[in-house]
Amino acid sequence: MRGEYAQFWRLHMMRRGSTKAKAVISSDFKDLVTKMLVADPKERLTVEDVLSHEWLRGEVPLTEDILPVFRGIKQKLAAN
Repeated sequence: MRGEYAQFWRLHMMRRGSTKAKAVISSDFKDLVTKMLVADPKERLTVEDVLSHEWLRGEVPLTEDILPVFRGIKQKLAAN
């Protein structure tokens, strides 16, 4: 992972708090987003690279695994 994004992901994960929320953001996803955000277009992923990335070919989480995480986030937002 590119060094300049390591702090972003570390801080993002710290804000997530719960283990389930942390599990939703996989290392493959972080890799994909980081490579898509590269400023230099020559180094940035192409559409073909994105579509063939491991994260898009990986397992799809089940709704029953993700829904409780989103409900928890919604409750925290509503409480604020």
